[in-house]
Amino acid sequence: MSLKFFKNAGLLLVVASLFFACNQGKGEDDRERAISFFIMEMAEDYESYLAKDFQKIDVDFLENQMVIYEQFAIVQDTTQRRLQLVDKLNLELSEELNEFRKSSYSIDEVDELLQFNAQLDLVLNESNESLENQLLASETAALHQLNEFLGLYNLSVFALDLSGEKKSYYYHKFELAGETREAIFEIDHQTEAILSYKEIG
Repeated sequence: MSLKFFKNAGLLLVVASLFFACNQGKGEDDRERAISFFIMEMAEDYESYLAKDFQKIDVDFLENQMVIYEQFAIVQDTTQRRLQLVDKLNLELSEELNEFRKSSYSIDEVDELLQFNAQLDLVLNESNESLENQLLASETAALHQLNEFLGLYNLSVFALDLSGEKKSYYYHKFELAGETREAIFEIDHQTEAILSYKEIG
């Protein structure tokens, strides 16, 4: 084989590698760079910015927060108590409700769980039954605290999507003009555009 062939083949491999990297590069590093660039552009300061910490906000991250773990456990408990009451009364649930029925849920299902609980309440109300007022009050208080805590991360119990299919949330600690700052960023996976951000602390 000629030297020219090897040169052309080598060039082709480089081009192919670059193409592959461009298509596979929608990873954590790319999103972190997109967040960094967003901050520098917004501040019009490309010199003093210093990244200190990045943390992807996912199910594991949230469920390791004791406040979230404890308050969400209360909400799950009231769900199970509803289901126990449904079973005790031999009430029928729709196929859709039965499909969502399980013994435990993850925090990113909290919005669906609220809808599930509301539908269970309707089923119970049709038989003039409901959870005890004390349990309902505990659930309401837990949801309030849960929503307040999630709000720190620019999240809500009423619309929580941590699937990572289309977007992700990141906590970022950084230094700008000598000042340490913290913020939460919502980033689109396809375009790597920052959809929203919220400074905290």
